[in-house]
Amino acid sequence: MQAIILAGGEGKRLYPLTRNTPKPMLMICGKPILHHQIEMLQRSGVNEIVIMAGYRGEKVHDYFSAPKFRNAHINVLIEEEPLGTAGAKRLAIERMDPTADPVLLSAGDVLFNFDLQKIAIDHQKSGAVLTTILVPMRSPYGLMEFDTKRRVKAFRGKPHLPYPVMSGVYVASRAVLKYLPRRGDMKDTLPRMVKDKVLYAYLTRHYWRSVETLKDLEEITSDVQKGYLLKSRNLYPPLPNYASLIFED
Repeated sequence: MQAIILAGGEGKRLYPLTRNTPKPMLMICGKPILHHQIEMLQRSGVNEIVIMAGYRGEKVHDYFSAPKFRNAHINVLIEEEPLGTAGAKRLAIERMDPTADPVLLSAGDVLFNFDLQKIAIDHQKSGAVLTTILVPMRSPYGLMEFDTKRRVKAFRGKPHLPYPVMSGVYVASRAVLKYLPRRGDMKDTLPRMVKDKVLYAYLTRHYWRSVETLKDLEEITSDVQKGYLLKSRNLYPPLPNYASLIFED
């Protein structure tokens, strides 16, 4: 399996850190986010990787122009103009080996530890054109319970909610090219796939975090130090409404 990583985001919410550095190149424990992600991909047997760079793309190109990974082939493509999340994926797939099927598609600002080979096998068995990997969502706020008289009964902390969210990671068959425009975003592409019944979901409880804020950087740094990217295991509680979709033990 080959992989495409979108690393074109500007990361305005992380200014001033991203003033001169693309968000996927922010450092965590001495390595850029992209470096950690590629290490994870290699542990899953993925060694052919295309990185689609945009904002400050030369920083991505310069970093990966020197060999840093044994047996890995990394090709950095810089978008001359923004193509959108769907358009960038299309261009990258068109530039890849036509026998590459399925292909992993990932955002460049997430860190995860999924069983990618298992997910790819499930994708092929399902007949999906695109499988979106879902993860439990933890409430960013503390929750409370109260009775009909508004008396507070309990504090719930920041629990995981009974709804999954999209991780920004997909497994795609090459037939996905039928749905990807040359310029446009996935948010406009996915509804067409839902209508044609070719978009499938895979729910996992393995580690996943998205880098959106300075607090995320601090928490992910702690996660990396704890080895969450090295051990593939369930970290989140089951979601009762979707228990039958959880394939990973």
